[in-house]
Parts: sequence; C-alpha cells; structure tokens
Amino acid sequence: MPPIKLNTRYAEMGVTKSEFVWDENEKSYHVRYSIEISIRRDLPEYEYTDTLVHEMIHY
Repeated sequence: MPPIKLNTRYAEMGVTKSEFVWDENEKSYHVRYSIEISIRRDLPEYEYTDTLVHEMIHY
C-alpha cells in the first residue's frame, strides 16, 4: 500500500508518484509509489474521497 501524503499545492488535487529504486548491482529495480492529495482548497469531504479513489486507480 503506498503512503498517502498531504500537500498544499493548488494546481492539482492529487497525484500518484512512482520512483524506480535500483539494487546495488543496478541490474534490477522495484518501483516505490506514493499518493499526494492537496489540502489547499476548501472542498467537501466527498471531493477528497473521489480524488483519493482516482489516484488509487493509477496505483
């Protein structure tokens, strides 16, 4: 399960980030995901829930 972080950006309500993490030999990697949700806007709770569900689809 990816960590969920809060941010204060206004331009986007949510974003799913991925980071490739290579092993010591740089021959294989795994992907580390995170989800960020903006809390800058004053929106009803269902908007945040919808945004979170949308970002989880990308995961």
